[in-house]
Amino acid sequence: MRKQSNVGWILLVALVVMWILMIQVVPRFLPFDFKRVDVVGVSIHSDYLVHVLLFFALVLLVKFLHLKIKLSVLIILMLLVAIIAEVIQIYIPQRTFNYFDLISNVFGVLLGFVFWFFGEKVLKRKKVIKGYN
Repeated sequence: MRKQSNVGWILLVALVVMWILMIQVVPRFLPFDFKRVDVVGVSIHSDYLVHVLLFFALVLLVKFLHLKIKLSVLIILMLLVAIIAEVIQIYIPQRTFNYFDLISNVFGVLLGFVFWFFGEKVLKRKKVIKGYN
């Protein structure tokens, strides 16, 4: 059982490192031009939506790995990853730290876990309903 737990942590660390590297490196080579978009009557940079979607996707990827890690620990780790991914940009040439990016990263993580939690509730409810049919 211990070996399976170690494999889960190794997978999680590998995924997170790959994710952060991808976020830091890919934009340097691809010309992105993020325009402002209107969301619920508020004009924001579409870059912030990308941050939300990337970290939402990261949480769902972690979910599908079926790791044997406590949910509370996983939430804290993913929030730390969201923060670190933005803070390390202070030290990377041609990258800048942005509070709104940081907020978008954290929001994406939280949204991912909300989706995870309610998705599991819905799936459990459907299984119960199917059991009666």
